[in-house]
Amino acid sequence: MTATTSPSRARRLWSLVLAAVLVLAGAVTAPAQAAGEAALTGTAHDADGVPVADASVEARRWDGTQWAWESTAFTGPDGSFSFEVTPGDYALWFDPAGESLVYDQYLGGGTADPAGPGAAHTLALAEGTNPAVDAVLALGASLTGAVTAPEGYPIADAVVHAYRWDTEAGGWSSGVQAITTLSGGFHLGAVPPGDYTLHFSGLPETAAQEQYLDGSASAPLGPQSPGVLHLDVGDSGPGEVVLAAGALIEGLVVPPVGVAPSSLAVDVYEVFLAGTGDNQVIDSWALAGREPVAANGAFRLRNLEPGRHYSVGATAPGVVSLYLGGASGLRDATWFTVADGAITLDFSGTGGADVLVTDDDGTPAPYAEVELFRWVDGDWASTG
Repeated sequence: MTATTSPSRARRLWSLVLAAVLVLAGAVTAPAQAAGEAALTGTAHDADGVPVADASVEARRWDGTQWAWESTAFTGPDGSFSFEVTPGDYALWFDPAGESLVYDQYLGGGTADPAGPGAAHTLALAEGTNPAVDAVLALGASLTGAVTAPEGYPIADAVVHAYRWDTEAGGWSSGVQAITTLSGGFHLGAVPPGDYTLHFSGLPETAAQEQYLDGSASAPLGPQSPGVLHLDVGDSGPGEVVLAAGALIEGLVVPPVGVAPSSLAVDVYEVFLAGTGDNQVIDSWALAGREPVAANGAFRLRNLEPGRHYSVGATAPGVVSLYLGGASGLRDATWFTVADGAITLDFSGTGGADVLVTDDDGTPAPYAEVELFRWVDGDWASTG
């Protein structure tokens, strides 16, 4: 005898099977929500609707002061992603894997942190909710080029650092950096459209030590200044960058008798002047580097920027520091405006003097306080 099933029972069984299939399908497309949690699903694509696969997606939750990392997901081949998170206010951050989409962008295409909960493109997730997010990722521009020495050969291993003008802050915002290849090339990926300048360092001695796109050692004053590159979506630049030439100053240290020149080092200072004309004096300074002294007393000041003012100083064992022009202090030192040439630090007339301090009967007096005075402008001045 063959068993039969009534039509009503068959319909009930079919309903149960269909419900099970739907539950399983839901488990694939959306995360299962535990009690007290929220879910989030979405799809990332570009403006033409092409799915963005393998992008890193971070759910960042507002902790009361900032957007703090909560969870990370990666988009699938169809651009889909999903999260199971604690209820709260969220911002979604994307790092696409491609070369045409802006790196480090938030939902909506912005690169700056949203102002806070309720700002555009932020999400308020309540317990049990599961909104679907349509993430259109922004296209960018390309910072691409090659660095060339003043003599025309490519510069490898130079550091290229990109800065973007922040209109709200009114200044340059630090961004990505790259190291040039053997052919001098660099590529900083897709960046948001805007105004950029590039800073170059790690340069050969024939180039100014550190410089921006216009060859200056100082950052441009604003987006309309020389050395600023404006990039729109799809633009690429700056192309070939020929470095500004730097000055090379050769010097000689004449050490005190008995002191090996190679035991010395020369400090290079950029100095800032006060006054005008012949009355200019050193007002302040900044250490620009330290150069070793060779066994024959020679040293080289490399990468100095033409038009800037410098001075140098050195310390020999057993004697006070000596600065250019024979001064014992940098404020009284001789300064020079960079141009090719030679300078000399002559320690030969300097030296220390051993002083024995005793009491009235000639007994050495340890731990006595000794103050040294130097004759300056018609009077004695304490040197410590």
